[in-house]
Amino acid sequence: MRIGLFGGAFDPIHIGHLIIGQFSFEKLNLDKVIFIPANVSPFKKNKESFFSPNDRFEMVKLAIEDNPNFKVSDFELSSNQISYSYITVDYFSKIYYDSEIFFIIGGDNLLNFCKWKNYEYIISKVSLIVYPRLGFELVIPNCLESYANKIFFLEVPIIDISSTMIRQRIKDGMDVKYFLPNKVYEYIKNNLNLY
Repeated sequence: MRIGLFGGAFDPIHIGHLIIGQFSFEKLNLDKVIFIPANVSPFKKNKESFFSPNDRFEMVKLAIEDNPNFKVSDFELSSNQISYSYITVDYFSKIYYDSEIFFIIGGDNLLNFCKWKNYEYIISKVSLIVYPRLGFELVIPNCLESYANKIFFLEVPIIDISSTMIRQRIKDGMDVKYFLPNKVYEYIKNNLNLY
């Protein structure tokens, strides 16, 4: 099997995330894409999520429930620890020991990949699917040049939507209906008293 791991805060998940998941699935001939909401990012240790871990998980679940090729895992959330990717990769590489695993990241993360804890272990276990981010050039950093055959640049429309922008619009009392899957929008509207 060919498995895609797609981690992130998903604070909240939005249509851009789903488009990246779908393009990854199609272009790399994946069998499934597993969305993995982070507990605490190593680069955002002092920053609280806008939405609670449970809400973020529920919104991912709602966003992907009608796509049989998408799954969600609470592996990082249930650990209650900092979400280091090498631990996640180790976990899933043991579960899918006979599969080829791909790790989906943005072009901004590729540039900083060599600052990730145990990055060489990660790249030894998985291939990278790298999607473009506005303002970031898609280039392989020097430290990963010997792994160039394991790095795949994803051709996907650059949709300039971010969770940060969505959170700001919510704070400003502006509608976010068209940035989110309908079920996620309804969840926010009906359960979180933000409108």
